[in-house]
Amino acid sequence: MTLTVADVSMWAHDVNFDGLYSLVQYKLEEALAQARDSFQIISDNLSSSANIYEQEEQQNMHKFKDMY
Repeated sequence: MTLTVADVSMWAHDVNFDGLYSLVQYKLEEALAQARDSFQIISDNLSSSANIYEQEEQQNMHKFKDMY
């Protein structure tokens, strides 16, 4: 969302509210990008763990079948 001088009062413009707003918007976008990257890593790790668990489960099932 973009704010122009027409969207804010002249006082807000005089105290650089629009610049502060832009900075906050940038910082929020940066934080959201970091969160996205972190959740992608978590997702990848969980998928990898699930695959390993499934492989080990299959291997152990074969071992138990051979025992009986």
